Amino acid sequence: MNRAIVASVCLLALAIAAVGYYALPRTAAEDAAVASVNGEPVAMATLERAMRGQRAAVIEYFRKKGQATADKRFWHTRFGGEAPIDVLKSRALKAVVKERVELALAKSIGLIADTSDDYLMQQKAEENERRAKAVRNGEPIYGPAKLDTGMFMAYYFSHLTIRLKDKLAQTKLAATDEQLRSYYDSIKEFRFKREDTLDFAIVSVSYLGEDGSGASGKKRQAQGALSAIRERLVRDEDLDAAVADIRKEYPDLEAVVARRTFSPDNARTYARYEPALYQALTSQPADRPVSEAIDESSNGSLAVFRVLDRREGGYDRFEDQLANVRALYIDQAFEAYVDARVREADVQIDEERFAKATIE
Repeated sequence: MNRAIVASVCLLALAIAAVGYYALPRTAAEDAAVASVNGEPVAMATLERAMRGQRAAVIEYFRKKGQATADKRFWHTRFGGEAPIDVLKSRALKAVVKERVELALAKSIGLIADTSDDYLMQQKAEENERRAKAVRNGEPIYGPAKLDTGMFMAYYFSHLTIRLKDKLAQTKLAATDEQLRSYYDSIKEFRFKREDTLDFAIVSVSYLGEDGSGASGKKRQAQGALSAIRERLVRDEDLDAAVADIRKEYPDLEAVVARRTFSPDNARTYARYEPALYQALTSQPADRPVSEAIDESSNGSLAVFRVLDRREGGYDRFEDQLANVRALYIDQAFEAYVDARVREADVQIDEERFAKATIE
């Protein structure tokens, strides 16, 4: 047995692949099992459809390494010790193993009656009949009126995953309040941190021409004016005095000073209408009160601000975010649970048939 392939299967948790390629074998030759997962056969047709599902990602993988062009020789040429066809087969097999594990899990807890190709294609036929009936009756449907195998499997597994999570959340993955609070503490910094409240003074210099369009010459002037203002702010000079001097030096420019407040309550408004300023405010280091120059193309101006006061925003309360915390906890717990089952899966490969799998 190819140990590299078995090892890659055991590391499935590091490479989750998309579904959408499963179908009934097309011929008796394809029906021959190329592998098995916990005793369940994997047909050649299934593996090759998985390979087609991984094709674009593998091409991109080698493209980013700058080692290959996807020509006729691509799949069987070795680049840096790797052949694209081997990477493709390994990723495809990982995707198939994960899919088979999820199907077996769903059957074991009573969500589905079978895991066979025949059963899945029966489900596909029933779903397409449901959609056809809805179209005939003038009822709304989501997506196309008829799903091909790839679209159906993506649809089927997305719904199956939701049902699996809901079921397991009540049993094996049920979380206590203590576990949820601990999980909240571990993710609150990047999930539930509220924006700080900033009182700031901002100078905006418009670079729009009289017709309201951006004029390159005026923008260069605005850049020079704003740079001079920023230098004085960094030296902690008086903002109004700095702007007054700039207005004299650049009489054709309009420099506007405003004192404003940014807070969690108005953060969405900033994000929607002044996205560049929002980005600058939310990323401004606490130990640097003066920002870099900001190009707010939404209103045709350059700006710089000085933070006058900062108040920590804190975090959304655990009690207020309990539903979100629970959903996030179940998501990661489910992935870990499935990954563990994948690592434990008994994967057997028919090396001769596996070698014949092709993307071409």
